[in-house]
Amino acid sequence: MTGSAQATFRLWYHAIIATAVALIAPLTGFAWPLAILTGLVIAADERDRRRGLRVRPITALIRILAVTGGILGMLLAGAVLGGLIALAIVALTVVSERLAADAQESDRLIARLLLLIGAIVGFIVVGAVLQPNFSVVLG
Repeated sequence: MTGSAQATFRLWYHAIIATAVALIAPLTGFAWPLAILTGLVIAADERDRRRGLRVRPITALIRILAVTGGILGMLLAGAVLGGLIALAIVALTVVSERLAADAQESDRLIARLLLLIGAIVGFIVVGAVLQPNFSVVLG
């Protein structure tokens, strides 16, 4: 590391967070992708505020709508209970983005890919072990 403001990238922290996401993802139904995206939007706003960047009002409005739509989508995709459980994935995504906020862009991409891979693997593997039987009746 030179005299730049680049922080060190701790891959193990992100691997632990991805493991936690992998364990939670099957419990959310299909709300986990929306939870990850919502967490990324929240973390992007937080990162801009920490860096002192002023965002345009339209950008702020789009972020508010994205978070609102993400939470409503999580509740719908997770049949309410899974959507509430998915809030833990939102929090883990925000923590992961905070850890990688000052790292290089490629390191932030690796952290995001770890989260996504962890969620997919957890949804498939842990879901296969638990063999959940979702039954949603409309009407």
